[in-house]
Amino acid sequence: MPIVLAPGDAGAATLGITGLQPGRYHASLGTSGWIASVRPAQQTAAPDGASHRLALAGGTELHISAVLAAGAAAAWARDAYLGGAEAESADQVLEAREREHGRGPTGLLVLPSLGGERFPVRDDTLRGAVLGIDASTGPADLYAATLEGVALALSHALDPADAGRVLPVVGGGAASASWRRIFADVTGRPVLLAEGTDATLLGAALAGAEALSLDHRIVPLAEQGGEVTEPDVSAAAAYAALRPTHRRLYEMVAAMAPERRRLRQAM
Repeated sequence: MPIVLAPGDAGAATLGITGLQPGRYHASLGTSGWIASVRPAQQTAAPDGASHRLALAGGTELHISAVLAAGAAAAWARDAYLGGAEAESADQVLEAREREHGRGPTGLLVLPSLGGERFPVRDDTLRGAVLGIDASTGPADLYAATLEGVALALSHALDPADAGRVLPVVGGGAASASWRRIFADVTGRPVLLAEGTDATLLGAALAGAEALSLDHRIVPLAEQGGEVTEPDVSAAAAYAALRPTHRRLYEMVAAMAPERRRLRQAM
């Protein structure tokens, strides 16, 4: 019986979602969140210093850019801004807001770092921030901006040269059609809702079949079709213009850490 050294859970899940071809991204909106892709193996460290890599077979590697709070940030925002509303009720709030204001930036910038961060910076002291509040800001705006902030944080991992390529999204947060629209607009990519329940098993089977050169009909989730959410052109352009400012906000907030510690010690 042949023995195949299969990938670990993250690698197997990625193969089950996007397959073995390098260059394809997928996103996960679970409690934490990430952008991941299969790439040719590199001998040097990840250029951003915050992504991490896992070895795969065939001279490839898994490149993962992960934020610590994705669905966790959304759950916190529902408690803090919407009185503990369930996700379905919160979606209705977002839909009502979208009917009133349309798609596009909320006018707020949010860092969803509730307790340290892994990407786009690696900083265990970083905390979240909300910038841009004025007298017209309401709970729905703050909740939408939190989901927007998660999407912006993850978007820093995407290669602008791949704009327009479908981005499969998995995880509990992907069940929200409102969040998928935000994600599509922020990334400027069509977002495919992929059912990721069996992704890890599918990927392990695919890795084994390919390693043994077997004929098979194993198809990654991204190739099985599903609901696609297209980005709004004007909203995507507005978010693209905001992305550099959002990225600089991490350094600004990190610079406040010594003062924050001093204030906490004084309390």
